[in-house]
Amino acid sequence: MRVIIFLLIMLSSELGTCQKYNFKHSGWRVVSGDKKNASIKIKNITDPTIEKLVLRNDSGVTTLINQLTIGEVDSGAIVVTGSLDNFSVEDSSSALIFVNAINKNKNSIFLISYDLSKIIDENGKINFFIPFDRKIDSIRVGVQIKGRNEILISNLKLEITKGEFGKEWRKTYLKRLFHNEEEIDRLEIFSKVWGFLKYYSPEISRNNIDWDAVLIRQLDFLLNKNSQKSFEESIEYLLSIAQATEVKKDRKFDLLQESNNNERINLDCNWIIKSKFLSERSKDILIGFKDHFVPFNNKFVVSTDSSDNPVPQFKENAYNKNFLPEMKFRLLSLFRYWNIIEYYYPYKYLIKANWEGSLKSLIPRFIGATNSLKYGNALLSLNALIEDGHAALPTDSYSFASYVYGKNLIILPISFGIQSKDSVFVKKIDETFSIETGIKVGDMIVSINKRKVESYLDQLREYVGHSRIEMKDYYIEKGNLLGVSPQYGDTLFIEYLHNSKVNNTRLEINKKSKPNYLDFFNKELGEGKKDKAVGFKSIDKNTLYLDVHSWSVKDKKNTIAFLQDVNKVIIDCRKYPSWDFIEFVSYFLKDSVELLKFMPTTSYPGLLREVLNKSFSDSLYFKGNVIVLVSEETQSRGEMLAMMLKARREKITFIGRPTAGADGDVATIQMLGEQYFNFMFSGVRVLYPDNGETQSIGICPDVTVKRIINREIMGEDEILAAALKIFTF
Repeated sequence: MRVIIFLLIMLSSELGTCQKYNFKHSGWRVVSGDKKNASIKIKNITDPTIEKLVLRNDSGVTTLINQLTIGEVDSGAIVVTGSLDNFSVEDSSSALIFVNAINKNKNSIFLISYDLSKIIDENGKINFFIPFDRKIDSIRVGVQIKGRNEILISNLKLEITKGEFGKEWRKTYLKRLFHNEEEIDRLEIFSKVWGFLKYYSPEISRNNIDWDAVLIRQLDFLLNKNSQKSFEESIEYLLSIAQATEVKKDRKFDLLQESNNNERINLDCNWIIKSKFLSERSKDILIGFKDHFVPFNNKFVVSTDSSDNPVPQFKENAYNKNFLPEMKFRLLSLFRYWNIIEYYYPYKYLIKANWEGSLKSLIPRFIGATNSLKYGNALLSLNALIEDGHAALPTDSYSFASYVYGKNLIILPISFGIQSKDSVFVKKIDETFSIETGIKVGDMIVSINKRKVESYLDQLREYVGHSRIEMKDYYIEKGNLLGVSPQYGDTLFIEYLHNSKVNNTRLEINKKSKPNYLDFFNKELGEGKKDKAVGFKSIDKNTLYLDVHSWSVKDKKNTIAFLQDVNKVIIDCRKYPSWDFIEFVSYFLKDSVELLKFMPTTSYPGLLREVLNKSFSDSLYFKGNVIVLVSEETQSRGEMLAMMLKARREKITFIGRPTAGADGDVATIQMLGEQYFNFMFSGVRVLYPDNGETQSIGICPDVTVKRIINREIMGEDEILAAALKIFTF
């Protein structure tokens, strides 16, 4: 392979302005491979500009790097431009450009590499930049070739100028796109066509097309106001790669033809018909794919009907883990997520927001996310949109608060409880902090830093993934999100009620003496000290308690023996149950009965299939009273267990509070960036046999037990106590 490269690399923080910085460089050197393979001509000793580089490789790997010490820079973008000639890549060879940013402590901030074959346009041009908003002190830049290659590089120049976050960038993208609804509309339709073909076109998978790279390249045209390529040409380009003109109209997908309305509940491609930007020809081709789909081995997703996994498994590239992906990669992240939810989220029909229009509203936010906190905020909004309890808090508490509030946070050594909509109390508090402030366990918090706690709650709820406000509050409490607060001055103010009397406290804080309560915070988020768990225990001569989490098959024999002698059993479903206990459920069901209706996704994008689950008859049927304990902690498999127990129908009582409403196994999505997110969603639709829902609404108990602050602080189990009181006989 012979490559001629004219390459310019700049560190930037305001595009178009050329402010130069003095920096030192280590000199270009071969760090792997034979040094004889490299011939370098530089401008002079102090200037790292390469006038000509010849880099050859017959086998193995040859790597050339230079390290530039630039002094600490807060933010900017590393801009890479250039041109290539006579570029070709064999299967066994490759050529990469990589950039490694390092802080003054010698820690890597990011390491990003690009395959030259995937970043050049049709004219052989390279044009990309890597934004960053972490302090960096030096940059390693290099070229690496594998296999049989010869690369000629000319005018490799490194300089520091201004870039993405400046006035010129905002003028180029933000102002133009934020105020041009039609351009946003085109991006929305383009992303939907891209996602539709990703899951409907067999040729993209069969020909192993890099569909992400196709999107990135077309975004170059769509986002460039000076591009000569029209929107229609970009759509035609997608269709041509997908070979959409060869859709066979006589093909039919049997599962689709045989499906019922319940299984087709999420099928909706009206956006194709309604679009004013798609030609009639393009609409006909896309509808043809939908109507005449035939299953194929899709390289982007392993469907449930081609594996033993109950949820789809998505095969996506994380790319380079940068805190702030470049704009086109941020849009890729948005488009990837939206299309996965569109075609593989079994509860899409329950999304209360305008799902079809959500993409349009989010595009400007992802374009405008010019720092990592704004990008994290946009990701939180995207995640919260589907209101799925499995994805309520997609990241750790401190990161969550950072993306909601921004910088300048303080960790408070208080564990907060939320009793009702706007009632916040102190569950636990650091002893020293309590002495300094006068705040005690059980006190009610009115405001923090002169801002009402209701205001904090309202802001946090906006980003918590659930539809019910009490469940949003449950996750806010569970993550102790109120324990991370914005702090903009040197004084912490807290207003609280002690014995119904209003008190105010202030605590002076400065950077040098600012207390670190991270250990307290992390301890409160942990499990805490637990008693040794047992699968079952006798409460009295008539009552057996079953811990569904700790119960295992080894407990079966003794449990059955106890059940012969008691007249009531308490099944605690507030913990995640073991699979052994799930299989033990039949002991509480008199006959073989219908338990649940599972509805996994299929290879046809958006289509579900019904699978009815039945119990088997057990001759050792327990005839006494069954009490089931449930609460906000009952979710996922715990809710499935509770739904199964509902099939008992007689001598059964549910006590506690409504369950989480997050049922079905979890599917995960690989996103772009280093925001420490764990994106997931409920991957299987779960219903009662009569099609009754629990997702979002949860399972309501027969007897509701309200939270009582004093008892909870004392460590009492209110729900268990209520069950024992009601069924004492």
